[in-house]
Amino acid sequence: MLRQLVLFSLLLIANVAHSHPHAWVSLTSDFVINEQTELYEVRQRWIFDPFYSLVILDDLRKQYTDDELALRMQADQIVNNLQALGYYSHLSLNSQPIDLGRPYKWHMSTATVGDDEIMILEMLFSVSPISLINHQVEWTVFDPTYYVSMRHDAIDYIRIINASSAECEPQLIEPTPTDEQIMLASSLDKTQTSTEGLGEIFAQRSTIQCF
Repeated sequence: MLRQLVLFSLLLIANVAHSHPHAWVSLTSDFVINEQTELYEVRQRWIFDPFYSLVILDDLRKQYTDDELALRMQADQIVNNLQALGYYSHLSLNSQPIDLGRPYKWHMSTATVGDDEIMILEMLFSVSPISLINHQVEWTVFDPTYYVSMRHDAIDYIRIINASSAECEPQLIEPTPTDEQIMLASSLDKTQTSTEGLGEIFAQRSTIQCF
């Protein structure tokens, strides 16, 4: 029931009938490190694809006359509905999961790119300070069903805000699905619900280490 609610509220789109994914989100992830070389905040930006943005903005503007209110209501709905799914975001230290919890701040805005108006959701997460000296943090963001593709377009979109004297470096590791898995994803239509786990196969993995 929750999964259907999430997909309905977050992904109410009319798209092509075949092939996963059906929506695309470009990611920016910021990792904030204090003077003690501890990670204490993660900031996310989700940039929704033009078609998704067009459909959702059109629907919102039919419901609300105020864009600011409409975007705030949409952001609240996404944050509330995705809480049980951890915001599709997975943080771990030395392979041990770390709970991000609920973002302490979020905001949705729009921007014009070429002829397109796109939606941008920003979420800020506070985490208990994690020492990064001789430790590796791993970060993945994915819709488990692969209905939505979520990707950093380049390593430049994984940013480190570092107040320490340590050198901290990100890495972006691309997925390596098999030909069979690629064919499976391309054969699915958006009515199919038994795709849990497919998103992780196609998920990028990013790591951060400090020296």
